[in-house]
Amino acid sequence: MSAAVGVLLSASALSVAAPAAEAATNPVRSFRITYGNTYTTGTVTFYNQSVLVQGEHKSVSPTDCRFTRAKTWDYIELHQTRWTENVCDRSAKYSMTLKATNKGGAAWVEVQLVVGEPGYGGRVLAETNVYRN
Repeated sequence: MSAAVGVLLSASALSVAAPAAEAATNPVRSFRITYGNTYTTGTVTFYNQSVLVQGEHKSVSPTDCRFTRAKTWDYIELHQTRWTENVCDRSAKYSMTLKATNKGGAAWVEVQLVVGEPGYGGRVLAETNVYRN
């Protein structure tokens, strides 16, 4: 009987440890970019061939809108660029998944707070690089 209890306890300990091991292989990094009273803040989760960028951004003006743009990089090459919708005179949550097709995934993600129209360039107000390691 006690051997069966020991096996059950060992099995439950393994199931508790599994999420921690998985989290260690998918690093999560935080970022915060501010420009005046506006910001974009969130996390980047690095996976094997993609990244998840999620967070919240804010604009304080009804006409001077902001969006968040993210770019995945390996050590030399840009893999993908994605952007959120504009936010004007409010804050909004966002989530975007980007490809990183090199072996091991992206080395870093360039995150930008941008003014203008998404998809048409815009002007970068502030930016940061979020590194896997």
